[in-house]
Amino acid sequence: MPQIQDSKTKVLIEALVIDDDEDDVFLLSRALRDAAARRSAEVSLRRASNGVDGLNMISRSDLLCRLPNLVVVDLNMPLLDGVGFLRALRTALELYVVWTVVLTTSDQSEILGAAREAGADEVFVKPQSQQELATIAARMLDGALRVRSR
Repeated sequence: MPQIQDSKTKVLIEALVIDDDEDDVFLLSRALRDAAARRSAEVSLRRASNGVDGLNMISRSDLLCRLPNLVVVDLNMPLLDGVGFLRALRTALELYVVWTVVLTTSDQSEILGAAREAGADEVFVKPQSQQELATIAARMLDGALRVRSR
């Protein structure tokens, strides 16, 4: 018998944020949760502080068939930077079903271009205001929701 979905049921977005700056992660998580609430969704957020830990978390999630719907990665991190993470995610792990977004302080076009070439679905420069971050978080969630509904 098919299950009837309650109209009050929230869509769950599993997000992984890979960033070594705790303050940035806090602000982004708040913006993502606010954006999710406006979309009748909920965000479950996990964090890794470098690309190596991020790849390990994704590999385990893949084995358990519980990949995140959204990955947000910084470019400047210890051990393995964001571009290296993206290359490993897209080429070594061959994961294209995960909506992957770069959020970085760099505004240099060659660095942002390298992130796109490595497989980022979208690239954003970290904003100066919470309102701009809210707009970016909404775009991140919209992308994750589109991919999730396929």
